[in-house]
Amino acid sequence: MYGFNISLTGSKHVLQKIPCQDYSKITCLKSDGQKVLAGVVCDGGGSALYSKQGAKVAGITYLRLIRQGLLKESFSLQDETALGRLLQTAMKGALAAVNAMADGEGHPRREYETCLTGTVLTQKGVLAWSQAGDSGLVMLSRDGSFRKPTPRCSGEEAGSVFPLSCWPKWHFGISGDAVGAVLFSDGILDYAVSNDALGSLIYWPFLSPAFCRVNNKRELAALKQRWFDLLTGKIPDFPLPELVPDDLTVVALGADSEPMGQALEKVRWDEGEFRAQLRSARRRVWPDLYPEEMSEP
Repeated sequence: MYGFNISLTGSKHVLQKIPCQDYSKITCLKSDGQKVLAGVVCDGGGSALYSKQGAKVAGITYLRLIRQGLLKESFSLQDETALGRLLQTAMKGALAAVNAMADGEGHPRREYETCLTGTVLTQKGVLAWSQAGDSGLVMLSRDGSFRKPTPRCSGEEAGSVFPLSCWPKWHFGISGDAVGAVLFSDGILDYAVSNDALGSLIYWPFLSPAFCRVNNKRELAALKQRWFDLLTGKIPDFPLPELVPDDLTVVALGADSEPMGQALEKVRWDEGEFRAQLRSARRRVWPDLYPEEMSEP
């Protein structure tokens, strides 16, 4: 199994001399006789004064509680209910840690707002996730299909979002046939996946480097470098810093080489079909913006 994380300051924040407000981390361990990977992406709120601190303490606390739960001798990865409860405990703990920091430093809690997407991937292919906000993940299944199971928890006003503090909006899920997952902060997610109204259509050529056979540390280092080059605009096909001015964060978790390879052989991608689906979705959702594409009744 393999995993890596990258968080970089977005071009907008570089110009404004604002540090990266995202936080990401992965952890690996053994639980119930299996190798397990866990990862988290925390996207600090742009309008929150101390969101960088809030994102970091939320992410650290989330993974600490995940590790504590998984390392208990009595914990069974076959018990989906227990795994779901663990993710809920980690989310609650992350929120409590953010609030405690805000209260201890004497600032309003809203100034520490952050989004959070976290996940656990087991050696046997169980993927469980929790989400608050508009970051999210894309998963690859054993049958070669890929999808975004997390909704964008955005508010009704443009640019608004339901962050970690909006606990009634938290989203949880579990799948038993995963070989990998890639987590993104909202800017990259919006670039790679169409919005929910358009059906969350995924542009596979952009995501595909996150899912590959990794047999050793050298191959993992090459994979991480490939994503660093992608995020810093060194790959001409995807000039990301120009198109996504937000902070850039990616976390990738993948299965052992054999099941990953078997899944990748089954992946089917058709550029023309993707663009046709996108055009059809746009006509359906925004007919006034695409009149030239409207068919006769």
